[in-house]
Amino acid sequence: MPKTGTELQQRFAVEYVTNGGNATSAAKVAGYSAKTAGQMGFKLMGNPHVQDAIRDEQRRLLNGDMATKALGVLRSIMENEDAPAGARVDAAKTVLDRAGLVAIRTSQDDQPDAPLTQLPVEQLRKVIAAGEAKIQELQDAIKERDAIIQD
Repeated sequence: MPKTGTELQQRFAVEYVTNGGNATSAAKVAGYSAKTAGQMGFKLMGNPHVQDAIRDEQRRLLNGDMATKALGVLRSIMENEDAPAGARVDAAKTVLDRAGLVAIRTSQDDQPDAPLTQLPVEQLRKVIAAGEAKIQELQDAIKERDAIIQD
């Protein structure tokens, strides 16, 4: 039985997200004619149902193991003493930002909006430790959610 337009559109959306955003390639893999894949890809990208399917697929991937992997990458950057200080600070800021926390300020900090790059090393270590604790908390929550989903 041939696929319906909706099934093709759904497959297109999955392929589009999986391949990093190449509409022509996604159309071919989804089952559209290779001759018209470029035109179909362009047309599908303007379809509101396809746009919704793409957003749903992106959410599905981000809420799956990609979030765990992203937290792992941030943790490894923060823990890597050979990584540039700026990269470690940015990783810590990202974790704190995603967790809804604000960087801890010290009494030595005359300016309330001083960037993390101006904090003393010991204070940065505290920020990194707080970020690592939050990463662990988030990873545990993701594992709990995944266990519930699996059941």
